[in-house]
Amino acid sequence: MRKYRRKLKTTPLKSPDSIMVSYSCANTLGKAVRKSLNVLPKSPSKRRAVVRQLIKETFKTDVDISLTLPKAFKKRNQETEEKVIKFYLSDGISWQAPGKRDFVSIIKLEKKYMPRKDTC
Repeated sequence: MRKYRRKLKTTPLKSPDSIMVSYSCANTLGKAVRKSLNVLPKSPSKRRAVVRQLIKETFKTDVDISLTLPKAFKKRNQETEEKVIKFYLSDGISWQAPGKRDFVSIIKLEKKYMPRKDTC
């Protein structure tokens, strides 16, 4: 145990030197970070705005902080949409509980369709 503790004292810490000049111990830095995170707003957008303003005031530069990636919008394919509708309307996967109505009406283009009739 003594050898291990001696070894820990001789090995340098893995944090950058500039931070260690400000804080003598990694625990103190962690405590300061934790305290500041608790004070920030809970909303992610407001939190981002506060951090951006702090960076701007501290370093006197406008830094672009983009934490969110652009969302890829994929338009649904008409063929896929038709396959999904056909799947849910097929009799192989659907069944009707006893005592319920025996057809489903789908209102499409101002007309009523009765795509399936289940007879039990």
